[in-house]
Amino acid sequence: MPAVESRVWNNAVMELGGVACGKSPSCDEAGCPWREWCHAYQTGDFTAPGVACGKSPSCDEAGCPWREWCHAYQTGDFTAPDVPEQPGLEGSGRQFRRRIVRLLGERGRGRRVAPSLRRVVDGGPSAR
Repeated sequence: MPAVESRVWNNAVMELGGVACGKSPSCDEAGCPWREWCHAYQTGDFTAPGVACGKSPSCDEAGCPWREWCHAYQTGDFTAPDVPEQPGLEGSGRQFRRRIVRLLGERGRGRRVAPSLRRVVDGGPSAR
């Protein structure tokens, strides 16, 4: 990466990826300058990470190129991570914000909302 203008460099690389890379990469057609260093281009294996993964992993059979770095493959633990349970809506900040957004939508532009907003605030969750 050039020592200066890293922002421009990053944007250029992202744009190139958006144009040349994808499910069906067009490396040659796009004239990709990274072909010389690209593992996928050199091996012809454009399998994205996680494609071979699933309930019955087939990493070896699929020849997954990510096995070396894959935590699931290395540990043998292919279970999905636990997803934290979302707290209830009643009495939450989300419920409070929903009330305010609804009120602002009902009042429209240029209308006075302060008295109505006060009622919503008073009915909202207690101050922290």
